[in-house]
Amino acid sequence: MTQKRYLSVALVICLLMISIGSFITHARGHLISENPAYLVPFLAGLISILVLPLMFLNKRLVAYAYLINGMLTLIGTITLIHFAFVSMPRRVNLNYLIMKSVLPDILILWSVFAIGKLIYDLEMTSANTLDGPRPKGRFIRYPNMGYWLIHLFALSIIYFLGHVLWR
Repeated sequence: MTQKRYLSVALVICLLMISIGSFITHARGHLISENPAYLVPFLAGLISILVLPLMFLNKRLVAYAYLINGMLTLIGTITLIHFAFVSMPRRVNLNYLIMKSVLPDILILWSVFAIGKLIYDLEMTSANTLDGPRPKGRFIRYPNMGYWLIHLFALSIIYFLGHVLWR
């Protein structure tokens, strides 16, 4: 096993462990039978645990796994922020933001995304240029972070408009 493959497998194991831990933590909060809307995070969690690690291990499917992982992160972030606004108390303090808000959940989501991006970058980098300078590219284009930030913004607007217009 090459060093590059070893690092890739280690990152996939990290991705799997964080996904399982966050899935169990989320399941403690509420069961699927309580509300049909809880089916979406349940299915997203299953995809993150059962499908994405296998896709990230297959070099031909890494780009697709990266896209799915990114979209699941965006959907999770948007729905968690919506839940935060709906269930926010009248008085918000630092204790609430750290201990009772969805901020830790969003940070977990983005850490899963970061691990997926590391796997993608590792697989798309040739062994000859692994220690070389990072290739320069456009910030907005795929697979760079601008791509994800634009999609987060656009999907948030669509979600907001759908929520406001179709109450």
